[in-house]
Amino acid sequence: MQARGVAKYKWPERLELVGELLSTKVGKIDKNALREDLAVRLGRSQEGTR
Repeated sequence: MQARGVAKYKWPERLELVGELLSTKVGKIDKNALREDLAVRLGRSQEGTR
């Protein structure tokens, strides 16, 4: 990112790699499932987020 001239404050805090993204019945990325998975990975509760 630095080589591309992206300002340091715009860099993400972390990157989480996942094997596959779950999708909804209509084929869109299931953002709720993604949030829940990330919360589990980080050991956090989903209460009060969003």
